[in-house]
Amino acid sequence: MLEQYQDVLSVDDIATILRVSKGMVYNLIHSKQIKGFLVGRKYRILKTELIRFLDDSKNT
Repeated sequence: MLEQYQDVLSVDDIATILRVSKGMVYNLIHSKQIKGFLVGRKYRILKTELIRFLDDSKNT
């Protein structure tokens, strides 16, 4: 499912994958449900972190 994406994802990528708004992705980052890091002024998320988040969501 995620093979077409790079190892480091943007907020736009996450929003597209999860089918949510960018605002929701920022909320997930700020609430520490998804670990993101800043590169300059833009958040980036590791693909492995997204997979962890999806696995955790599936198990709850």
